[in-house]
Amino acid sequence: MNRRSELNMVFGIVMFALVCISPVWAQSEHVVAKGDTLSSISKKAYGTSSKWKVIYEANKDVIKNKGLIRVGLKLKIPPTSEPVSKDAVITLLYFNDYHGTLEPEMNKRTVIREDKKVEEEYEAYGIARLAGMVKTIQKENRSKDIPTFLMNSGDFLQGRVLSNHFAGQIEAEIYNKIGLSFYAIGNHELDFGLDNLLKLVRSIKAKCVTENLKLKATGKYIGQSQIIHTKGIKIGVAGLLTTADFNEKDLKVDPKLLKDVAVEDEFKRAMEIVSDLRNKGADIVVFLTHLGFDTDKKLAQTVKGIDVIIGGDSHSKVSEKLDNTYIVQAQSYGRYLGRMDISVREGKPAAIDTKLISLETVTPDDEIAKIVREKQAELSKDYDQVIAENDCLLEGEKTTIRNNETTLGNLVADILKDHFKTDIAILNSGGIKGTVKAGKIRKKDVFNVMPYLTNTPHILTLSGKELLEVLKHGANKKNSGGFLQVSGLSFEINSRVGIRGDVKVKGQKLDENKMYKVVTSSDGGDGYEMLKAIPADRRDKREENIAEIVIQSVEKTYGKKGKHVSYCKSEGRIVISE
Repeated sequence: MNRRSELNMVFGIVMFALVCISPVWAQSEHVVAKGDTLSSISKKAYGTSSKWKVIYEANKDVIKNKGLIRVGLKLKIPPTSEPVSKDAVITLLYFNDYHGTLEPEMNKRTVIREDKKVEEEYEAYGIARLAGMVKTIQKENRSKDIPTFLMNSGDFLQGRVLSNHFAGQIEAEIYNKIGLSFYAIGNHELDFGLDNLLKLVRSIKAKCVTENLKLKATGKYIGQSQIIHTKGIKIGVAGLLTTADFNEKDLKVDPKLLKDVAVEDEFKRAMEIVSDLRNKGADIVVFLTHLGFDTDKKLAQTVKGIDVIIGGDSHSKVSEKLDNTYIVQAQSYGRYLGRMDISVREGKPAAIDTKLISLETVTPDDEIAKIVREKQAELSKDYDQVIAENDCLLEGEKTTIRNNETTLGNLVADILKDHFKTDIAILNSGGIKGTVKAGKIRKKDVFNVMPYLTNTPHILTLSGKELLEVLKHGANKKNSGGFLQVSGLSFEINSRVGIRGDVKVKGQKLDENKMYKVVTSSDGGDGYEMLKAIPADRRDKREENIAEIVIQSVEKTYGKKGKHVSYCKSEGRIVISE
């Protein structure tokens, strides 16, 4: 063998060795965002915070202070030299449609005491319990060297008093403390205006990945898809918001927003995003969507190359594989935390396992519970505000309101009917938990008698026949929370036969063939199964809290006009006979 041949052979061997030990991905860049640290960037780039020195060494020429890196700075992310894991697991935790459920709620359960069944109240759910479960899993996974990423699919705002008061800033603080990794925007994140949304995006350290919501002024998307480098693979994460909520014929957002933002077609953008992520070497593509389960299914069938869709908007409890795409959703209001474990073999996803974890009685995280308590105390100053004067006691005690028409029930029902401009209002008596005394009415008085955070209105279009079925069911619900309080209706309940005689709607006999617009606090609870059967095109669920609607109406109708609330006696809306 001559000298030239020997050199060629050596060169070939060296090149072969270099190829065999080459990094599993090419060098990339990271643009520093507010709240980023070298440790957090290392966590996102390598799946561990311990490699921050690698990033520092590669960028010493531009990093002046290791503890304070300038926002907007472009950092080089060196390729990892560690081999691809042959047997690894990556965990994705997810939740959606949280709607500001920061505080725990009081639930009831039946227990046996001294051989007797008794009802007791217990504290359930709330964001401290979500945080408790998230931190528990994060800790367990760290001990096993399993990367864990926490994701949210939108609508984390709107619907709860405490959350609404601070317009999402409590959520931002908590998400930063529990290590939220990525999130998508839902339509309700826009409820407090564009400026507030942009403030939240700046405040939350996690990356917003919604990449079809565009600012008209700049032409830039509010979010941007990301790639996670972990365990020798790349996971692309992107987000989408539904165009349906921006349809001018059926707007779900403030019309004023349309001059500032535009939502691009979710299917077209998904195809573009998937192509981009795959071209960048993504081994797994995950979409955080706020489209609803039906649209998620269409997305999975239409756009090839999406491995996982973590959905939102439809409040579905689902884990389904459609073709090659896993579609999951964790219901709503923090009832569940979703968990997805992705098994990796030779640098490629080999298996995916999903489950929903109930958060009802999980041990709450002390740090997050303290934040919620402090914010509640801060808000209580506002609760003391007087909104009107009241001439008479507004009756709402359990023994009365669950068996008879009451003055407080009449007031609340009238307010709902007038607020939503419906023909009729019907509300479950179980949503009212006390009496408002004569004298000054404060905000806290309303919240004290209407404490349920999940008490939200539903607008239904019912035929007279369907309405009569509802009333007959309510007539049989005496001594329970399903007994109705009403506005726009009058009827008699006989203890032996139920509804007796004619039901009147605004003084006229109910017409079984006529359609009536009804606002109700029930969507099927307390045995009102017939309401669940009403088709989607005749129902509209609102996220507003009924107590807040009552406060706003009482203040506007009475307090600001110098009038007194004067619901001093029953009006014969519901007559009880033996």
